[in-house]
Amino acid sequence: MNQAWRFDVFRGKGLLKLAELDAQIHLDELPEETSEVTKTAIIERRCAKMMQYPFVIIVSIPRLRDRKSTYLEEIAAGAAAVQNMLLAAHEEGLATFWSTGKLAHNKKTKTFLDLAKDEEIIGVIRVGYPESEKKYEKWRKKREPVAKKLNWHEA
Repeated sequence: MNQAWRFDVFRGKGLLKLAELDAQIHLDELPEETSEVTKTAIIERRCAKMMQYPFVIIVSIPRLRDRKSTYLEEIAAGAAAVQNMLLAAHEEGLATFWSTGKLAHNKKTKTFLDLAKDEEIIGVIRVGYPESEKKYEKWRKKREPVAKKLNWHEA
């Protein structure tokens, strides 16, 4: 089995440093003439968003090295590891959110994590405690039934 993944787990002061990095990545996109008030608001909003979670996990995988597997297999192995982690967290009563976004795709994050050039971030996993189920009823109704995602082929 491929174990081509790496988990970087952030909590406490480490999570605060990650939140500050996330804020800086968002600030880097702003025009120079952006006011200090706007910049401060972005920093506060981005940091608060990240710090609402007890911990955050960044998952990365290497591109091909001296393995026989293909890059697609590396991605699949990493994604399977993430899915297993999400299921285990759910079993423990935790809520998770798997995303990528600017934090995962920015070179500053790779530098922050000391990732090699051939390593890629495949997920930023936010882990916390679930809120009321009622809050998510509307969201769940928007999801397509699994049956619409199945294509049956019979000879």
